[in-house]
Amino acid sequence: MERIESDHNLIVMKWGENKKVRRPWRFQNMWLEDPRFFQELDIWLGENAQGTGDIFLFARKLHSIKAKLKVWNKEVFGNIDKRVEDLLIKIKELERVEEERILHDGEREERAKLEIDLRRDLFLQEICWRQKSREVWVKLGDKNSGYFHQMANYRRKVNRVEKLKIEGRNVDDPVDVASGIVRFYQNLFKEDLVCRPFPCWVWEHHLEELDKVLLCRDFTEEEIWDALRECDGSKAPGPDGFTLEFFKRGWSCLKSEVLRVFKEFHSTGALPKCVKHSFVCLAPKKDVVEEIKDLRPINLIGSINKLINKVLSKRLGVVLPKLISKQQHSSVKGRQIAEAGLIANEVVESRRKSRKPGLMFKLDIEKAFDNVNWGCLLKIMELMGFPVRWRNWVKGSMFDYNVSILINGEANGFFPVSKGLRQGDPISPGLFVMVMDVLSLMLEKVRANGMFEGFFMDEKKKIGEVTHLLYADDTLIFCDANHDQVLNILATLVMFQMVTGLRINLEKSVMYSVGDVADPSYFAAIFGCKWSSESPKYLGYPLGAKPNDRSVWDGIVEKYQNRLNGWGSRKLSYGARLVLINAVLSGSPTYLFSLFKAPKGVIKDLEGYQRRFLWNGKSEGNKMALIEWEWCKSPVKKGGLGIHDLERFNDALLSKWLWRFATERDSWWRGLINSKYPNDLSSWQTKRERHGFSRSVWANISKEYDSFWNYAAIDPGNGTQVSFWHDCWIPGIVLSASFPRVAAAVLDPEARLSDVANTQGELSLQGTLETRG
Repeated sequence: MERIESDHNLIVMKWGENKKVRRPWRFQNMWLEDPRFFQELDIWLGENAQGTGDIFLFARKLHSIKAKLKVWNKEVFGNIDKRVEDLLIKIKELERVEEERILHDGEREERAKLEIDLRRDLFLQEICWRQKSREVWVKLGDKNSGYFHQMANYRRKVNRVEKLKIEGRNVDDPVDVASGIVRFYQNLFKEDLVCRPFPCWVWEHHLEELDKVLLCRDFTEEEIWDALRECDGSKAPGPDGFTLEFFKRGWSCLKSEVLRVFKEFHSTGALPKCVKHSFVCLAPKKDVVEEIKDLRPINLIGSINKLINKVLSKRLGVVLPKLISKQQHSSVKGRQIAEAGLIANEVVESRRKSRKPGLMFKLDIEKAFDNVNWGCLLKIMELMGFPVRWRNWVKGSMFDYNVSILINGEANGFFPVSKGLRQGDPISPGLFVMVMDVLSLMLEKVRANGMFEGFFMDEKKKIGEVTHLLYADDTLIFCDANHDQVLNILATLVMFQMVTGLRINLEKSVMYSVGDVADPSYFAAIFGCKWSSESPKYLGYPLGAKPNDRSVWDGIVEKYQNRLNGWGSRKLSYGARLVLINAVLSGSPTYLFSLFKAPKGVIKDLEGYQRRFLWNGKSEGNKMALIEWEWCKSPVKKGGLGIHDLERFNDALLSKWLWRFATERDSWWRGLINSKYPNDLSSWQTKRERHGFSRSVWANISKEYDSFWNYAAIDPGNGTQVSFWHDCWIPGIVLSASFPRVAAAVLDPEARLSDVANTQGELSLQGTLETRG
């Protein structure tokens, strides 16, 4: 620009048009703390809405309430940040006056009122930023707004998409990026082959008549409220903008409307499309996002649809254990992910010891949830015996809907979906394991026909066979190093893809060899996947590794430290740091703690990070501790801070397996372990491995038996299932361990407690104590 009376030139820089982002409206949970809100809500719900059907009318009422809330927030509630700022200015002004003179009574009363208002508004501000940050583990009222603010900004930065490689070229224009993402998901969510072939099978497991009645019974207020209470009220809402916290806190006002919605859905099995419309938000799978496939689509569904599906998922969860194959360990009540890790480790260790060559295939299923064929799902439910009404409910709440893609906070596109299960929908995991059960059924039929053979817990006796393991779509298949077996498994996977619509990505699938396989790359080439010579892992658990090897734990230690240094922890209060250590950090190593005994050096390192984080706010550097660490690990009721003792925590998790073995008599994992470590003298515990070192996970877990029986005892019942000598039916005492010489010499070491006790509980030891010679 032209210079005027100065030797400096003014430079004007134009950065281009700054487009204002239209972010979807979202209900703010802080409004629920204002009593005026519920007064208005009663009035708004009483107004008439245009339309037919209770579900559509309630959706229209929510839409009307949204419009009124925008006005109420602006004209009545106000901007919370501005309110806090104005209160601080007024308080500081009174403090300035107090420095010059004594405040009179009216001014002191005014300051006291301002301070009360400030505490209230700071709490509301904390609720607001906590909701935006999604950091729900930190309790409210602990003055952590700065931390919530920082984490909200961090989430926004991490989730922001600025440039991507789309269709082979780098794109950084926001409009082109958005249109490219929308095109990608339009193609992904479109079913090319609506009608797929389905074998005429007789499904192994069927619903019983009572289960059918219970599945389709009337919805009750208690059932709906129980489902609502289990929902996280701070989760990101769907297109209607209402969080489930709104429904929880406003239940007394909304109850009658919600009950009418459920009543109509029960009879019609249909939801209006406006209710089923959902957003798809994109979560990064890795630190640096380069392509669209590096983003994970998560569905944000509307509040009505979400609550209905939550109730349906709870009903489905009751019957799934009776229907889903034993190999599936996800979304089935009573089964745990660690069971799959335990079984995989034990069966691999048995195969390795047998010296018989074998193969493991770890499959990668491409975008598993997004590719499920709806017709296949309905056919599976029909074969499993689900009633027509239930199938119509699933169809009405899950199929035939439209989505919009959230890109950098703005909704883009509006297009129909014709396949897939919504990630983020409460019922999707249960429905997905039903689809994956097709693979279990196929593999079982192929095995039964002698076309391939799995690994055995006891390879010599050929008992305890494991052909495959599943955790949702994480699949591990075992077979002999045999050309025909590999081809038969591959053919089975091709049929599975045709039936379900799921796609096995063989390029990302991995084959591992167990034992001395002559040419592993040959079998990998037949299968079409890559062969890895590295130590195998499944579900994050190392398979066949030495539990006391430091390399097993390096990943968890590094992750532990990175999580500490990654948080804006200096902004956390001491109380919040304590919650973080117990709720998040102590849970971080829990995954490996549940199967492996951690070396003392690992425990020492992890507790060192905890200690420095508590006092210093990060895992590095030192700061004077206010109390000694051992006292920090003492229970709160004894004056400590209640921080978990990681070594004892590790022992407790391992001992839990021993308790489960004694109580879960019908579980698959227990039967497999019992086939490998049979104990003829006691049905409550396995045979113990006597040698000092073993790669066997269970052999190392069973070392906890001695300490376990110090804290547990068997309820003898009628005594027929309890060994007199070898079971702990007296608290803290096992007779064979307390009196080893006598137990070794008795004529009947297998005597039951019922053999020596009458119905009054009196013992008669005559004959039981007779010894040989």
